[in-house]
Amino acid sequence: MNQLQMQKGRPKNGTERTDTELRVYDFLDRLGIEYERIDHEAVETMEDCIEIDQALAPAVVCKNLFLTNSKEDHYYLLMMLGDKKFRSSEVAGQIGSTRLSFASAERMKEYLDIRPGSVSDRARLCCGSYWKSWGFVIYSDLKKKRHMSGTQTVSVKIPETCAEMRMKMDIVCLDLEGVLVPEIWIAFAEASGIPELKRTTRDEPDYDKLMTWRLGILKEHGLGLKEIQDTIATIDPIPGAKEFLDELRSITQVIIISDTFTQFASPLMKKLGWPTIFCNSLEVAPDGEITGFKMRCEKSKYTTVKALQSIGYDTIASGDSHNDLGMIEASKAGFLFKSTDQIKADHPELPAYETYDELLAAIKKVLG
Repeated sequence: MNQLQMQKGRPKNGTERTDTELRVYDFLDRLGIEYERIDHEAVETMEDCIEIDQALAPAVVCKNLFLTNSKEDHYYLLMMLGDKKFRSSEVAGQIGSTRLSFASAERMKEYLDIRPGSVSDRARLCCGSYWKSWGFVIYSDLKKKRHMSGTQTVSVKIPETCAEMRMKMDIVCLDLEGVLVPEIWIAFAEASGIPELKRTTRDEPDYDKLMTWRLGILKEHGLGLKEIQDTIATIDPIPGAKEFLDELRSITQVIIISDTFTQFASPLMKKLGWPTIFCNSLEVAPDGEITGFKMRCEKSKYTTVKALQSIGYDTIASGDSHNDLGMIEASKAGFLFKSTDQIKADHPELPAYETYDELLAAIKKVLG
């Protein structure tokens, strides 16, 4: 192995680097984390890492094991000291899993975008699309060490201060109706022939008042949950919405925050690729009559972004209606999307966009 030298920051010439490696640098740079790196030949065993370990001192080389349970429906990235022996039963017992084994190379490529023997791109645990099936496990004795590194063509050392700093993570919060899918109540108004039901949060800022009024009209016409769900089954995402959402989810975390209801949202989430959604629930009688509704929390959109901020997230929000203004104005960056002329006129300070390309570009600019 050639003489190893510590170098600061990303390489000046990235033409011979892999896309995965460059994304790690992009991620660290976006968070404002300073780092040093060592370029070295690929190594396949922990014994081959001794020279790297010495060059990174006082950091230590750790090994990263990509594991799965017996059903192969949960995956874990285990980080442990390089000289510690892996005992499957011990780790499985600690995390409450069934028997653990090494995941396949295909799953490693799919979930981590790396090949066996590579350093795991740990940043993908924070921004990837598979977070629901992930576990991130760090051995307790590794937590006592100052730095962590790995075994690919590049080893990275992050300064000790970064372990203590409160890093901010970006999360994008989107409205659902009018932004990603057509307005459910407008579609139902057209299907049922009841034009009054076209009134939405674009027209009425008080959501409780609006929903109580809607339920009164449904009761008057003898309509219930089934009739609305039949209409929802015919609704497709706005053209370009899924592609926009797919690209956005490939670069950052996304939550849909909506005042709709779980009984309405599920078929729409399936068509959008099952993104995460925070919404409310309906109270439904055995005969299907909608008798009431339960809001997840007061001022749900505003309250949700404030809660995310309280646990270290910076929020970026976008919506089209009155009930989106709270989360938009409370976020680090906020945008109106496909909104009304009146709302845009009342809030000239908020950037307003009409196309997904425009909105995506604006969000990417904030992400850096």
